[in-house]
Amino acid sequence: MSVADAVRLALEPNLPAKLALLRGYANLSALARSLMPEVERLHGPGASLDAVVVALRRIRNRGGTAGFPDEVRDVLARSTVSVKTDISRISIARSRASVRVIIEVLRRSHEHLVHLTEGTESVTIAVDSEGTDVLNAVAGAAEVLERKDGLAAIIISSPAEIKRTPGCLIPIFVRLYEEGINVEDMTSSHTDTIILVDSRDAARAFSAIDDLIKSFRGVAGGRRRSRASPAPRP
Repeated sequence: MSVADAVRLALEPNLPAKLALLRGYANLSALARSLMPEVERLHGPGASLDAVVVALRRIRNRGGTAGFPDEVRDVLARSTVSVKTDISRISIARSRASVRVIIEVLRRSHEHLVHLTEGTESVTIAVDSEGTDVLNAVAGAAEVLERKDGLAAIIISSPAEIKRTPGCLIPIFVRLYEEGINVEDMTSSHTDTIILVDSRDAARAFSAIDDLIKSFRGVAGGRRRSRASPAPRP
């Protein structure tokens, strides 16, 4: 294993160090020293501190797509993102009444349901603009804990590999954090990830995630072309 590969694998599980490196405020020499034991385990005793620093500098210079595992980048590269606006969300106390409400929502307006989650003490329902009449009925039939209108749903549709690939959502939430976008709610359904944000942040959230996915596509495409290229003749 090369020093560069050993450094990447040693850095992979250390999210705080990875983010500090990618955002440019990590001390490369100090980070290299902290990674040396794991790098030497992976590469062998021949790795030098200078070589580790060089590998870290290359990861940093490659930008935001570097530092994440290849599997995560490949999954996100094959994902798509869409947005729904005019979303309303209501949280109600969990009870027998709330169960009846859920059944009524599914019966009357399942096509307008964006997501439904149940916790130990509450049930949260989000619907699009055409389902607000059902939401109003819910508000009158159960104990309302919170209601919020004017939301947008960012929907990320991914390949089936997302279910068995850890860490796929980390780059997305890091990017939203960097954009200063607050996540109002998040849920998943099979291979879809649904993130609720304020409608005023919808365009920025969509663009940030779309740009992230496109950047991963460029990296994944280059890696596939590299693997497919024939070896040069001696």
